[in-house]
This record gives sequence, structure tokens and C-alpha cells, in this order.
Amino acid sequence: MPKPIFIVGLPRSSSTLTETILSRHSGIVAGGERFALPMAINAAGGFRGWPDREQAQIVRDLYRHSLRDFGTAPQWVTDKLPNNACLVGLVRMALPEAKIMETLRDLRAVAWSIFRTHFAGSPPMNPYSYSFDDLAAYIAAHEAMMGLWTHHFGADIVPFDCDALTEDPEPRIRALLAELQIAFESAWLSPQDAKRSVRTASVS
Repeated sequence: MPKPIFIVGLPRSSSTLTETILSRHSGIVAGGERFALPMAINAAGGFRGWPDREQAQIVRDLYRHSLRDFGTAPQWVTDKLPNNACLVGLVRMALPEAKIMETLRDLRAVAWSIFRTHFAGSPPMNPYSYSFDDLAAYIAAHEAMMGLWTHHFGADIVPFDCDALTEDPEPRIRALLAELQIAFESAWLSPQDAKRSVRTASVS
């Protein structure tokens, strides 16, 4: 059964590009923005505080069951739902075999990209994106939260500087592979040749 690679970070932080690069590897399938983890939490009864071991086991079993949809061939399946950033602690507890990476981009570029993007959905997704004040507060809260996770699980969260990626791709991609402990394949250097479809806001 494949194992998950969680790509967390703010919306519009180049997670789609990062996932596309990863998916060029023969052992990695792009799962997109999957809702399997929040659905597993709901099935476990939901929890506001730290989950107990029984709840964590339910989340683990349900999430791993959802990976069966991808078959047994791939080694890894990516999951790039941005709000999974809130659940890094749960991932470490329920899915210790998972890899976690954080996409990083200049926050000014992220903020402007979020503000100018219409997020589909009813009610509208990411309602904070329609106000500069709300957006600034959301980004500040996100950065504080990721700082907390890094403090507790820093060695388990692989940062990926997407601004540096665009300036000098090959060494950044090779470094990412090394951090994730995944063997290098030359196809990683040509994400523009990927045949996968994109259904998130990046499609525009």
C-alpha cells in the first residue's frame, strides 16, 4: 500500500507546481487536494483537543483505507490539501510513516495571489481572501502555527523554497529528493512534460 506525502502550506504557495514535480517520479502519484484526512477525523467523532490513541488509530485506518484507490503499485501518494497544515501533529501521531513538506514562497506574492483568486465553492472557500485585513491575520496565524509544528517536529518537516526553485531548479529538486530520501530520477527535472490534470485554482 502506498504511503502519503503531505504537502502543506498556504494556498497559492506553489503546492501544485511542487506536486507536479513530485509526480514525475515513477513511484509517486499525485493525489491532489484530498479530503480523506478531515473525513477520517469526522468519522472518529471529531476532536478539539489532542486525540487519544483510539481516535488516532481510527484516523490511521480510515486514511490508509482511502489510499487503496491508488492501487498497490505506487510507493507514495501526495496529499496537498492546504488545511492539512493544521493537522501536522495528528499526522505525526496517526501516520508516522508519512512524509511532510512545506511549500514556502514570498508572503507578499502569496497574499496578492490569494486576494486576486476567486475560489470556487458555495459557500465561498477561503472567505478570508476577500479582505486585506483578514488575509493578513490568516497568514500571520498560519505562520505562527507552522512555527509551533517546526518547534515540535522540525526534523520531520521538509521545507521547500519555491522562489529559489524558479531561480535554480535542478539543485533545489535534487536537494528535495535527498531530504525526502527518495531516489533521484531525471524526469523530476521536466515537470512541464507531466500529463496530469489540475483541478484547483491553478488551472486558470
